[in-house]
Amino acid sequence: MRARILAAALVLSTAAVSAHAESVSHYLGRVVGGFGAGVGQAAMRPIADSQP
Repeated sequence: MRARILAAALVLSTAAVSAHAESVSHYLGRVVGGFGAGVGQAAMRPIADSQP
């Protein structure tokens, strides 16, 4: 009985850590993606402004 409780606690804690790590990596991906998009827009702005 005690081994089942420990196994269940281990599975739940592993799942919680995995879900948290996924949300952190997703957030970091959005931040890096947003930064990359901003750099791309800043690089293209002089070209767009020079068009008649």
